[in-house]
This record gives sequence, structure tokens and C-alpha cells, in this order.
Amino acid sequence: MKSKTPITALVLVLFCATLFFASCEDPVDPPAQAIDFEQAQEFQNEFIRTRSVILDSALGFQDTRDFWFSLDTIKRYIEYVEYEAHKRGYKDLGIRIHFAAYPEPQGNDRYPYSTVVLVPTTRSGDSGIKQGFFPMDEEDEPADSINSLNFGHGGKPPKDL
Repeated sequence: MKSKTPITALVLVLFCATLFFASCEDPVDPPAQAIDFEQAQEFQNEFIRTRSVILDSALGFQDTRDFWFSLDTIKRYIEYVEYEAHKRGYKDLGIRIHFAAYPEPQGNDRYPYSTVVLVPTTRSGDSGIKQGFFPMDEEDEPADSINSLNFGHGGKPPKDL
């Protein structure tokens, strides 16, 4: 009677190799706009030095300057925007992030806090206008028939990087 050990071992090795290679995913490269953590800290420090101090002084309190959305929320929002944009025939989608503030105190807070609103955009055509420190094409316009995103969690007090 022949032993089944070599066949069993071969099946086990093939099974393990299949799991190993199936679990290997191609690496995902970051977009060109990705910056390292140190540069992000540098940018935040510059915001605090040149803007946050002035805003907090004018408001009379330390306002929120960081906002958190779960990755799941962002993925679902992007999926929603893509679905709604496809229904409306929008192309060349983007998301513009606007600073905003709540008009009245939220919940038990004594005063309003800053927030951000994510607004889906679509391209309408090149206007040729460039402006700002980092010039951007002014061809993006709000896809205002698609809901914007708000109500992330603002850091109270602000959290530094």
C-alpha cells in the first residue's frame, strides 16, 4: 500500500502557495499631491503661526482647526457622488473643500465652531483664468444638484499633527 503523504504534502504546499500569492496585492502609489508627515506638520505650523492666532483672538476662543471623517464615510461619499454624477452626465469630477462655520451653537457648545464642507465639482470648460498662490483652473464648478458632505468631527480643542 502506497503512502498518501507525498500527495498530501504537495496539495498542502500548493494550497499555501496559492494563499500566499493571492494575498499579495500590487502596491498602490500615492497621488502626486501626497506629502510626507513632516511637511504636513510644517504647513499646519504655518497656519497656526499666521492665521489661527489671529482668528482665535478675534473670536475670543480657540476654534477648531482640524476635522475628521472616517475613511468609510469618505469612500461612501465618493461612491455617492460618482453615482449621482453619472446619472446627470457630469464628467471630470472633483471635490472642493470649503472652510465654513455653523450659524448657531451645536448641541451643548457655548459658541459656534468652524467646519468644512466637501462640495462635489464638475468641469465645465477651460476659462483660462489662473489665480492664487497655487494657480488652479477656474473651470471647476459646483455640482450643486448633488449633496455636499459635512458633520465630520472637529477637534475641540484643536489637535496638532
